[in-house]
Amino acid sequence: MKNLIIISAFFLVCCKSTNRISIYNYDAKTNEHLITPNNLSLFFEKDNKDVIIFDVNDKVILNEFDNIKESIHLKGISNETINKLGIFYFAFVNEADTIYADYELHYWRYKNKSGFYKSKILEEKIASLKQ
Repeated sequence: MKNLIIISAFFLVCCKSTNRISIYNYDAKTNEHLITPNNLSLFFEKDNKDVIIFDVNDKVILNEFDNIKESIHLKGISNETINKLGIFYFAFVNEADTIYADYELHYWRYKNKSGFYKSKILEEKIASLKQ
């Protein structure tokens, strides 16, 4: 019984979701590379000087991240239908989940779907981070 309690406590601590969101902002100085569905990995290249990373630890931002994921999952259009559409300026990463957004934070891509979602919360947060 004692071992079961220790294992359960360890599992809860290790598997607890984090409030940390990493926001990758593509701020290209040139139009040499646009980030499209075909090259989303450009956000994560270590030597990409056009990407600014903001680390945010905020439950409100995490809740908005989850709301966007759920909205795209439930209402989004399959990327097979619109696979080549979109130029992305933002990637939001929480643990193993990543969502991508256009410049205005209105058009989103999550896993195999894309759709529209207007986020005043993220608009305000990004504006404050860039100051």
